[in-house]
Amino acid sequence: MMLKYLSAPLVGIFCLLLVAPTLAGERGGPEEAKAMALHAANALRSLGTYAAFEAFQSPGPPFHDRDLYIFVLNRDGIVQAHGSEPEMAGENRLDYKDSKGRAFVREIVAMPDQGWVNYLYNDPLTGKVLPKQTYVVRVGDYVVCVGAYSEESESEAPPPARQPSRSLKSR
Repeated sequence: MMLKYLSAPLVGIFCLLLVAPTLAGERGGPEEAKAMALHAANALRSLGTYAAFEAFQSPGPPFHDRDLYIFVLNRDGIVQAHGSEPEMAGENRLDYKDSKGRAFVREIVAMPDQGWVNYLYNDPLTGKVLPKQTYVVRVGDYVVCVGAYSEESESEAPPPARQPSRSLKSR
């Protein structure tokens, strides 16, 4: 008899748990991207390159959250670690441009401290070219990056901007 009364609430809780990820959203936002980039930069400083790059390319938290992941470039634009496509490590992306011809990788590697770089990029969830805001943190000869996609279409992309933050030192 008692089981009969407990089963309805348990089914309700189970359904809520199934729906919760959808309610939370499939995308990470810019502030979450920034927080992840800062956390990854600290990990790079404390763990060293080999261990940090391994951690960045491992699935799951703390360096993967929905569509947020870490990628790291050196000063020459060569991918050192890539959270969603580890096979990209070693590729030179310095002259890579977005669909509007913006050389955004050059902007990323030129970041003196930390800040945002906006560009257009192919969204793996939708297959569409969407605006992407990437937070960049310089750590020595590397830049640690995490980008968040916008749901806007390519025609509604934000104006390209690089807004370095000079108030916080990342070294």
